[in-house]
Amino acid sequence: MHHCTKDHIILSKWLVENEKSRLPCYSTHNLGAAGVVFSQDKQKILMIKENHTLFKNMWKFPGGLVDQGETIEEASVREVFEETGIKSEFQGILGIREQLNFRFGQGDLYFPCMMLAQNEKIQRQEIELLDAQWIEIVRIFVQQQQQGDLRDKQIYAMANEVTKHILKIYDQDRENVYERLLQFTLTSRDEILFSNLYFFIQNTLQIRLRDIILIDR
Repeated sequence: MHHCTKDHIILSKWLVENEKSRLPCYSTHNLGAAGVVFSQDKQKILMIKENHTLFKNMWKFPGGLVDQGETIEEASVREVFEETGIKSEFQGILGIREQLNFRFGQGDLYFPCMMLAQNEKIQRQEIELLDAQWIEIVRIFVQQQQQGDLRDKQIYAMANEVTKHILKIYDQDRENVYERLLQFTLTSRDEILFSNLYFFIQNTLQIRLRDIILIDR
């Protein structure tokens, strides 16, 4: 058997004798997206605490799995709205989190996406979420200065790494965090033969591919 879906079971047989099948495996990765949503004044970011998890007392970004037939942009906008009631505008991809042996033994690719809020009144999805708040960047910065690394304290895993990236920029330019972060984001998209290609736009800063956040934990 090659794979099965809700409607089909697909069988395969490699017809060349004494030769290992070279048919590619079926889906090998889960795909997810999170919204790193900035408030309209660009001084706060939207964070949540989940209800049903071992880490429910830790902050993270709203997000989840990309549905079939959905783009990363569409998924990030949908997940943010479903969980918090916040409508947001996709700005670009901040980075990629890669994890092996995730759900059902598959790999996991997770895309934190930079977004700008279109409204700010939170309507929390009460079944899934314990809490949802706008948190001032300066508040997180002060806590980091006082406590050091926030990992295992307040902000969970990938969200912690992305937050530290934001705080580094905040430490350099507190008045223009949003604009500076946007310069290091995959912000432009071309639709090419039913697929999307995201790439850097050359701004006043020299953007290099190695500047993208790559998180493998």
